[in-house]
Amino acid sequence: MAVAALGLSSGYATTTGQLVGWPTAITFAVLAVGFAAHAVFSDGLATAIVGRLAFGAAWILTVHDLGLGPWRGTIDTLLVGFYALSGLPRLQVGRLGVLLAARRQWLVHGSAAVALGLTTYDWISTPGAHWLFPATFAGLGLAYLIFARLGGGTIGAAISLGSFGLAWLTATLDLDLHDWTAVAMAPLAIAYLVIAARASMFGATGVVLARAARPFVHLAVIAGLLLAAALELSDSILQPGGRWITWQSPAVLAIIAGTYLAHWAFFRRPLALFALAVAASLAVLAAGQVLQQDSTGAAIELVLLAAAWGAGAVASTDKQVRAL
Repeated sequence: MAVAALGLSSGYATTTGQLVGWPTAITFAVLAVGFAAHAVFSDGLATAIVGRLAFGAAWILTVHDLGLGPWRGTIDTLLVGFYALSGLPRLQVGRLGVLLAARRQWLVHGSAAVALGLTTYDWISTPGAHWLFPATFAGLGLAYLIFARLGGGTIGAAISLGSFGLAWLTATLDLDLHDWTAVAMAPLAIAYLVIAARASMFGATGVVLARAARPFVHLAVIAGLLLAAALELSDSILQPGGRWITWQSPAVLAIIAGTYLAHWAFFRRPLALFALAVAASLAVLAAGQVLQQDSTGAAIELVLLAAAWGAGAVASTDKQVRAL
C-alpha cells in the first residue's frame, strides 16, 4: 500500500520539480503517521524505523518545496537535531516513544549527510552564495551536541566539536580577510584547549566533550599552520617581486606558542613546552624576516634563543624537559 501511494503521488509528475513537489511530501508525511500507528500495534522496530525515514523524507521535501533556495541544507540540520532529541527521556513515553528513539544514531548521521550534501550542491550551483557552510556546520555542531548529551557519547561529542571547528574555519574564509585569514583561524586551538581543560565542570556531557576535545587542539594548530603556509605560498606566486613572508606567519606562530603555554599550564605536559619553544623561536625568526633582518641579526637571535631555552631546561626539575 505504501508503494502504491508513492506511485500514485509521483505518477503524474512530468518534471523533476513535480516529482519532489507537495504531493510527494504530503504522501511521505501521511506514511510517517501511518507507520508510527502501525508500530504501536505491531510493536515492530523495523516499522518504527521506516516511519522515521518517511518523516525525514517529508521534512526534506517540504523544505525544498518552501523555496528556501541554497539555505535548504542549513534548515535540514534541524532534522538532525529532531532525530537527536528523540533520545530525550521525557519523550520516551510508552512503547512508541521507545521505538522512535531506538537506532536513532543512523538517522542522525544519515540526515546530517543529506544536509551537508545539499549544502555542497547548492554552494557549487549558486555562485556567490556565502555563509552556507558556516551556517550548516554550526547547525550540525549544535545537533550533535544534543546527540552527545542524550547518549551519543564520545562519537557525538567529537563530531560536534569537529563541526564547530569547520564552521569557524569556513567563516574565516567567507570573511575574506586575505593575509590575516590564518591569524583568525589560529585561536580555534585555544577554544578547543579551554573545552578540554574546563568542560568537565559541566557534568557528564562536559566530561565527554573534554575527552574528545584534546586531539582537536593539535588538529587546529596543524590547520592554522597549513593555511598560513598555503597563503604565504600563494602570495609568493602571485607577487614574485614581493616579500616571501608576511606578518601573518609570526602572528600565527605566536598564537600557537601561547596555545602550548596554556596547554602546559593546564595539563603540565613537558612536550607542550617543547612545542612552545619551537613555535616561539620560529615566530621570532619569521618576524626578523618580515623586518628584513640580515644574517648577522638572525644569528644573534638564534644564539639568544638557544641560551634562553637552555637556561629554562637547566632550571627545570622535569627530566623529560631536560632531555628535550
